[in-house]
Amino acid sequence: MATVENYPKEARLLKSKDFRFRTADRIRSRYFQFVVCPSRRARLGISVSKKVLPNAVARNRVRRLIREAFRKTRPQASADIHIVAIGDIKEDWKYITQAEVNDTFKNTMDRWVKRMESHG
Repeated sequence: MATVENYPKEARLLKSKDFRFRTADRIRSRYFQFVVCPSRRARLGISVSKKVLPNAVARNRVRRLIREAFRKTRPQASADIHIVAIGDIKEDWKYITQAEVNDTFKNTMDRWVKRMESHG
């Protein structure tokens, strides 16, 4: 049976109160800053500001790439966490590939799991 790779509304952080965490870790990558904290189920929030990417097409493309990476990674996720991906793109957004974003997303989740295991 094939795994279901979808992005339902329940998997999204939508309201501003969903983006406020009391205890959270920040993990930086080349293109993004991730704010990660434990939760009952895996959920994703995305924030890409006009200050970082003034072009709406660029912001939407980056959001699509992040959502797709989450959708692909979520079935294998070993932890249920809330993730807020903050666009911090200093590179040219046109050249970011889906494979790069997938790798970044997976590495971030792996780093966070290792960090939690080392904290006990």
